[in-house]
Amino acid sequence: MYQRCRRSGLLLFVLALSVLLPDLVSAQQPTGTVRGRIVAAKTMRAVPSAQVSIPGTGRGIIANADGNFLLLNVPAGTHTLRVELIGFSTAEQAITVQAGEVTTVEIQLTEQAVALDELVVTGTAGGTERRAIGNVVTQVRAAEAVESSLIPNVQGLLNARASNVVVMPGTGMVGTGAKIRIRGASSLSLSNDPLIYVDGVRVDNAQATGPTIQAFGSSVISRWNDFNPDDIESIEVIKGPAAATLYGTEAAKGVVHIITKRGRVGTPVWNFSMRQGASWFQNAEDRMYVNYWRNPSTGEVESLNLVTSERENGIDLFQVGHLQNYSLSVSGGTEGVRYYLGTDFDKETGVEPTNRMRRMSATANISIYPHEKVDVQARLGYIGGRTYLSCEAGCGGVTWGSYFSTPEHLNENLPPGSPPRRGYRSFTREAYYESTDFQDLGRFTGSVHVDYRPTTWFTNRFVFGTDEVREDNQSLTERSPVVQVFSPGQVGGKSVSRRDVSYNTVDYAGTLTFHPFADVETQTSFGAQVYRRFTKFAAASGSDFALPGLRAINATAETSGGENYIENATVGGYIQQQVGWRDRVFITGALRADDNSAFGENFDLVYYPKLHATWVVSEEPFFGIDQFSTLRLRFAYGQSGTQPDAFAALRTFAAVAGPGGGSTVTPSSPGNPDLGPERSSEFEFGFDAGLFDERVGIEFTGYRGNVRDMILITSSPPSAGFPGSQYTNLGGFDKWGYELMLRGRVFEMSRAALDLTVSFAMNDSKVKDLGAGNTSLVESSFGIEHRVGYPVGSWFHHRIVSATYDPDINVMRASMMCDDGQGGTVACFAPGTNTITAPRVFIGRSIPKYEGSISPSLEFLERFRLTGMIDFKLDHFKWDHNERVRCALNFICIENMFPEDYDGAKVAAYGHGDRFGGEYIQDASFAKLREISLAYTVPPSLVQRIGGTRASIVLAARNLHTWTNWEGMEPEAMFLGGARGGFGSLEQNNIPQLTQFVTTFNISF
Repeated sequence: MYQRCRRSGLLLFVLALSVLLPDLVSAQQPTGTVRGRIVAAKTMRAVPSAQVSIPGTGRGIIANADGNFLLLNVPAGTHTLRVELIGFSTAEQAITVQAGEVTTVEIQLTEQAVALDELVVTGTAGGTERRAIGNVVTQVRAAEAVESSLIPNVQGLLNARASNVVVMPGTGMVGTGAKIRIRGASSLSLSNDPLIYVDGVRVDNAQATGPTIQAFGSSVISRWNDFNPDDIESIEVIKGPAAATLYGTEAAKGVVHIITKRGRVGTPVWNFSMRQGASWFQNAEDRMYVNYWRNPSTGEVESLNLVTSERENGIDLFQVGHLQNYSLSVSGGTEGVRYYLGTDFDKETGVEPTNRMRRMSATANISIYPHEKVDVQARLGYIGGRTYLSCEAGCGGVTWGSYFSTPEHLNENLPPGSPPRRGYRSFTREAYYESTDFQDLGRFTGSVHVDYRPTTWFTNRFVFGTDEVREDNQSLTERSPVVQVFSPGQVGGKSVSRRDVSYNTVDYAGTLTFHPFADVETQTSFGAQVYRRFTKFAAASGSDFALPGLRAINATAETSGGENYIENATVGGYIQQQVGWRDRVFITGALRADDNSAFGENFDLVYYPKLHATWVVSEEPFFGIDQFSTLRLRFAYGQSGTQPDAFAALRTFAAVAGPGGGSTVTPSSPGNPDLGPERSSEFEFGFDAGLFDERVGIEFTGYRGNVRDMILITSSPPSAGFPGSQYTNLGGFDKWGYELMLRGRVFEMSRAALDLTVSFAMNDSKVKDLGAGNTSLVESSFGIEHRVGYPVGSWFHHRIVSATYDPDINVMRASMMCDDGQGGTVACFAPGTNTITAPRVFIGRSIPKYEGSISPSLEFLERFRLTGMIDFKLDHFKWDHNERVRCALNFICIENMFPEDYDGAKVAAYGHGDRFGGEYIQDASFAKLREISLAYTVPPSLVQRIGGTRASIVLAARNLHTWTNWEGMEPEAMFLGGARGGFGSLEQNNIPQLTQFVTTFNISF
């Protein structure tokens, strides 16, 4: 498969490179030269990097750092010079070119705080100007962010750049990913992962994969981050059911559309970037837990900070990681053919030598315009590489050995000749490094877009695409003499799993455009999509290697294996009607119908309506508010859904051994032929405003919605003959919130300007009904519940308010008072028993209620740009499992040594394990200095000496400081997959977010 993909990619590269041959046509007619400069209309400051072109001539170029450009061999005659740059209005100017002469021009660009004429491709039947869309579509200018900041991956690019898109990383390990939620939860039992598209093609959106995912899911790899940020032009985000028309079932979770870079008219432009940097565990010694032990022979309390003690032994517990990246691309083309070709190589090591990653990617975008009525765009992308993950949480690792270290193991008696344990909880770091966990990846994504316009009033769009993912996950623990010193029973083992995904997209959209009256335009759109996803799983494992050095599963004493596959298909169609009046009032209505292979056999099609309206009030003759240069009001209502899991509606049987050892089946699940999708509806309203001559832009959106017909598990009636449970549509919850984005130029002078972007969002929810009289649905044994009247995924647990320490546990229990949930207290235990009678009370949300960011950007001395970002997530709680393991399981906290000197409630909780989990559930609100960078644009006169046109040097740092009251290691650390990776947010021996410093050199030729 991938050999064919590589050959196809190579062929496409060769075809594209043929476009780079000189244009011989221009030599057959008189030509001249156009020289010019691009400046900002308000300040006359130079504007760099604008796209300059002359339509119809095949001539185009990117302006240099001083805003200057030079177009050679322009055919003599009168032309229109076009200048385009994101954030500015497109400028056009008529020019006359004389043969053999130089035409000099100056183009003034006007900044736009609110870009109503900007083209949006997500959520519409065709590219549509923003002014005509009633729901909010957030656009992240990826190319701009990547050039000036330290962007680690796609999820890092989204973080704090799209309001109410919450990015929650689980660990700081190299190569790992994050969990993303758009406007909070959209389902209680199904996946909440948003859909992801690349150039119109739906792709695998798994946010938690890897060799250790089934254990605890602390170190997971996200498929989102397979796409190279250097190849991305922009990302568009739709946040709710308003996406239903194009995306249908599953779109309730939101849609993220990655739009890759494409070629532009002009001579070839080569871009090369090189990044070199370092990452480290910031303040490791100060942050490392100090653990305690009372020496029974002396009665003295001893303490241990493993970072300090290892440093005294000449060992750095955590190393400094190395980051390197090299990216090369070329783009250009003529009016008939345009191209973008890019390749990228990443190699990175983490703070542990077993954590490293290398990968290489290549992409080719070709746009062909064979006829004035036909456009063809093709994309091929491939990424391959290997990611090694260090052990965390479920498999222990150096974090387990150090976070939970103990002085007891400093001088432990071991067999003669054995290495000392040096205080590690289980194995030493060297022993943990005997284990290997990695994922090999091969991924191909391809698409073809065909736009056909048989008449001026009828357009057609065809999209065909595929996404092929091949994962090979392996986890190996050898039978190592080093490990057996500390654990003689450790005989090693190996597990291998394959996950192969094929995702195919077929999409058609047609639009009829008419002008029944002079001021009225109507657009009737219709279309259909087919999505097919086929996932195959295969796994094998073995334990007990007979001898050291063996690594194959067949060399183990006990082996097992299995295989499974899941196929899911969606077929949908829609019709949409839009009416526009004077290009400033637009009303859009649509209806979509979907069928999905996971629906029950008795369930018919599901229908999703939507209604949008938008009004550019500032363009009305009566509008006379001078402070508002732009004002648009918008409204949207839409419905969408989330389909059941693949086998939820089916009656299933399980294979078992029958009489005489033969194979037979037994009833497993009764299924539900009436099972349908969860239904989501949402109403949103808002406005976009440009103030003070476009110096300030405001985007505000408020929304309220609900989820009904939730898919929940109910008991199967015994009369059905099937044991267990079945999935049923019942219950629901409400959700609401608002989003505010403020962009503005604080000040602007001839040699300095300060821009500021501030975002703030709120999201809340309330469970309304859980069906059959149920008031609570337990999500996690640690305390996550969906309880009627409370936010989705809230923490509930017993919480001790006061207690008096006493070495007699029975006496202490009698003094323990717990929160009664009504503002008072109640006895924790029934008198004289070990039975807890206090209620589990509401402690807080697991999903942040508030999130936002502050991002200043200062340009000074013409060539310098200083940018930064502080992002925050507020009002959410996590379970500090580090505290529980240290203090309630291993008893190595200072409170365990001197319980009479500390809060009795805390000591009482430690003495009862996790029965009073309110002690470990704490506020994880934080603000983080996420990014800071300084970019310097090299003077063109210097760049031209080496044949370049533009160059820059960027010094950037990431994760520099955290403000938080969270008492654990890292407020962002949590499990993202496995049994503990749902709504529950638990931190347990995770590597925190690493501090990074990177130097980037960019140059264009």
